[in-house]
Amino acid sequence: MKAAVYHHEDDDIRIIDMEIPRIGEGELLVKPMAVGLCASELIPGHLKKGGSLGHELAGTVSRVGKGVRTVQEGDRIFVQHHVPCLNCHFCHRGYFTMCEQFREFGFDPTGYAEYTRIKEPHVRIGAIQLAPHVSFEEGCVIEPVSCVLSAAKRAGIKLGDTVLIIGAGFMGLVAIQMVRLFGAGLVIVTDTVDGKLKKAEELKADLVMHATSGDVQKQIRENNEGRLADIVLITAPTIRAVQAAIELTERGGTIIQFGGTDPKETVSIVPYDFLVHELNYFGIYSSSHVDTHQTARLIAQGKLHIRPLITDIYPLKRLKEAIDHKRRTPDSFKVVIHPNVSGGDSL
Repeated sequence: MKAAVYHHEDDDIRIIDMEIPRIGEGELLVKPMAVGLCASELIPGHLKKGGSLGHELAGTVSRVGKGVRTVQEGDRIFVQHHVPCLNCHFCHRGYFTMCEQFREFGFDPTGYAEYTRIKEPHVRIGAIQLAPHVSFEEGCVIEPVSCVLSAAKRAGIKLGDTVLIIGAGFMGLVAIQMVRLFGAGLVIVTDTVDGKLKKAEELKADLVMHATSGDVQKQIRENNEGRLADIVLITAPTIRAVQAAIELTERGGTIIQFGGTDPKETVSIVPYDFLVHELNYFGIYSSSHVDTHQTARLIAQGKLHIRPLITDIYPLKRLKEAIDHKRRTPDSFKVVIHPNVSGGDSL
C-alpha cells in the first residue's frame, strides 16, 4: 500500500510503499477515505517536535479485531487520534487532554495511508459511526471542530454575550457558528485577509473588520454600547493576536487561546489589570472524546455547516502539493486528502 511517512532527519514527508498493517485484538483496520490537513502540519519543525501526521481521519472499517463489538466491517467511522486512559489524576479531574496516554498516537502508520491500523484504546474510546448523510469529508473534521466546541465550553458564554473571534480561518469560521449555539449575541470577527472576512460575513458574523485598519478597539465600542468583548477567542496562531485579545477584553471577560504560538514568544501583561478587572485567561490544547462525540451529533443534526468550509481536495500522491497550496493560499479554509483512489464523497 501507499502511505505518507515523516522523515525526522530532514523534516520531510514522503510517499512510500509498505505492507498493510496487521491488526491485533481490539483493533481495527480502516481504509481512510478522507483525512483533513491540520494547520499544525504546516508549521516547519512541528512534526519534528512530536506532532501527529495525518490525524483527522474518516473512513471505512475493512477488518475487525477479536473482541471489537462497537463497529463492524463496512461501517463508516471517524476515529480520534488521541484518547485518555480515563483512570489517572487528570482524567478524574476532567482534564482528559493532560493525561499521559493522551499523547500516544493511535494510528499506524498515519491517516495518510491506503490502510491504517487503529489501536485498541482508540477503537474503544475514540471510534464514532458516521450518520448516513454525513460525508467522509465532514466526518474527518470532527476532531478540529471539537476543539472549537471545547473552547466554547471553557469560555462560559452567557446568553447575549459579545464574542470577538480573532482569526477567520477554518477554526474561526466554525467558531462563528459554535458560539451562536451557546447563546452569543453580537459576534465580531477580525482578520488580515479580505477573503476570510468575506466568508465570515457569509456565515452571518455581525461585525467583521480588518485587524490592521483603524482603531479596532474603538470600532468594537461603537458597535457594542461602549464596551469591549465579553469573550475573546484567539484562533490566529500569532503572538500579536494574543496581545490584541488582552487589549480587547471587557472587565469580567474571558480570553480563550487555541491558536498555537511559538513556544519562545511572550506577551506583556499587567497583573494588576487582571486582578482589578477580574479577567480570565484559558488555553485549549485539544479536545476530549466527550467533545468529539458531541460534535459528531451537532454535525449530523445540521447545527454546524462544515461543507462550505472544505475548499480543496487532493489525492494522497499530491500531499506535498496540498501542503504547499495551503501555505500559499490565505483563503483556502480546509484541505482534505483522499488516501484512496476512489476518494471520499463528492462536495
